[in-house]
Amino acid sequence: ELLNEPHDGLTEERWQETVPALLSAIRDSNPYRVVIVGPVDWNDLDSLDKLQLPEEDQRLIATFHYYRLFTFTTQGAGWVEGSQAWIGTLWQGTTEEREAVRRDFIKAAAWASRNNRPLYLGEFGSHDAADMKSRELWTRTVAREAERQGLTWSYWDFCFNFGAYDIGAGAWREPLLNALMDK
Repeated sequence: ELLNEPHDGLTEERWQETVPALLSAIRDSNPYRVVIVGPVDWNDLDSLDKLQLPEEDQRLIATFHYYRLFTFTTQGAGWVEGSQAWIGTLWQGTTEEREAVRRDFIKAAAWASRNNRPLYLGEFGSHDAADMKSRELWTRTVAREAERQGLTWSYWDFCFNFGAYDIGAGAWREPLLNALMDK
């Protein structure tokens, strides 16, 4: 990946100027390497339309990250200002909640189709301060909807605050593992 979650000083304009230069440097020594490139604003789905990839370079995979509903997925995260107030936010898998995910991923898949690019959901997950049943439902919904829309995915993260694996216990968090593996 060229850069994980470009943001702040890397405005849309600066990022679009930087991407070709970075790709040129990579292609000098690695002309066939597949490179992942995401949009500005922390690889946000709504910024995909701002991402312009060089048409002549077909060894690129676009990526985006997905943490919606943000007050649910980042509740209690120390690096997110105000997130302590969100503790207790549930994600119950209501029709409305699932439809919001579906709409988002249809939008992502449409971008991929319009731009003739593979699209990779490079991060999704929920903080361990969230209710485990909600985390399981959300994770299952996001993974399955990504698959329905033809998107590959990667869960964030393995064994830290969002982790599917509890390193202290030396065991998988079974609800998350089952959600990811569709069990």
